[in-house]
Amino acid sequence: MQVLMSEAASSIARLAADTLIEAGHVVHACHEQGSTGFACVALQGRPCPLEANPIDVALALRPYPVSRSLVSEDGVRCAVRRHVPLVVAGAVRPNPFTPWTTVEQPGFDVVEAVETAAALPIRELSTRATEALREIVETMGFVPFAARAEVRRRGDHLHVEVMLTTDEAMSRQVLHRIAVRLHQRLRELESGVGGFDLSVVTEQAPR
Repeated sequence: MQVLMSEAASSIARLAADTLIEAGHVVHACHEQGSTGFACVALQGRPCPLEANPIDVALALRPYPVSRSLVSEDGVRCAVRRHVPLVVAGAVRPNPFTPWTTVEQPGFDVVEAVETAAALPIRELSTRATEALREIVETMGFVPFAARAEVRRRGDHLHVEVMLTTDEAMSRQVLHRIAVRLHQRLRELESGVGGFDLSVVTEQAPR
């Protein structure tokens, strides 16, 4: 996986980065060694890691308890805006990123937390995709007894898993139309990704 860290030069960040690399992951940093925390690599004329790499997870490694975000954590804010799953590790309480945090990991053993976060659905996008799915299904004349969409990030793509139970069986053509409309709605919600992959699982509700 491709992991974004605000910085990977401090002793604790370097330790976390090394464990991720040893586990087979690739680490990118927003700030280089010696940075004051204000000017990220993009402001210094280098490629932004979020724009140049298919980032799977962002990692905020907090060195001490503080209720506000730090200047050096600007990369975390950029990742959150792009709906990249976020792991907050280290001194996790208080956590100013709580509404956007996928996994909290007290301490600095981050490999399992990062891998878990990558596998979990993105809450906000999953909720909005589910709402759009139910609206589309009802508009097409079906009763959605159960309709749910789970959105996960796969690098610069989003994978959308649709689970649907309706009042009657759906033809392949109808399912295709639902997928196309949902894709259009998701593109409106999240235009900054490379693409969407959709899979649909459907069944007819028992009578």
